[in-house]
Amino acid sequence: MSKTKYKDVIVEFYNRFMRDFSDETYEAVGWVSNRSQEERFKILTYLGIDENTTVLDFGCGLGHFVDFMKKRGIFNDNYRGIDINPKAIQIARERNPDALFEEAEIFDITNSYDYVIGSGVFTVKMSQDEVDEAIAHAFSICRVGVAFNFLTKDYADIEHFNTYVPIEFYQRIKNTYKKVGLAEGYLENEDFTIFIYK
Repeated sequence: MSKTKYKDVIVEFYNRFMRDFSDETYEAVGWVSNRSQEERFKILTYLGIDENTTVLDFGCGLGHFVDFMKKRGIFNDNYRGIDINPKAIQIARERNPDALFEEAEIFDITNSYDYVIGSGVFTVKMSQDEVDEAIAHAFSICRVGVAFNFLTKDYADIEHFNTYVPIEFYQRIKNTYKKVGLAEGYLENEDFTIFIYK
């Protein structure tokens, strides 16, 4: 039984984009531009990701972060991408056969990684409890830290997406975790990233 309570909604949300756009493009995973996708990936690597680290890409989608890592020269065989969407995993494997992609939930993972990252993994509307539980599990299996990006309340349609006021979200996370960082402004008011370190 799935522990991801919103699995069907999330899978259908992304399947619509995959039906309408090429697998090679940012549109296929619901982003509005190539620049915004690249900026999000760049910020996530600030966590400390390089060619020598192990990475779990939670909500890897079509494996576009692997493309980014390869361009930056930081891809290695210690990468693992997971997604709850079987169609996305199939396409990710076809696009990057040298990377490990698996259909799985974050709650299934017990192996440890230096870093756990997620780009857009909390975009689709879900309960705050599920967001918190997923972050907590990701943090429990990381050795160094986790990083996730989120949409801001100023930017997004709050009816269909999880959106937050960055400083309020940061302060709430700081109540649970000791070492927390916040990055904002890299996409104007669209997005922010939370870093949590061991």
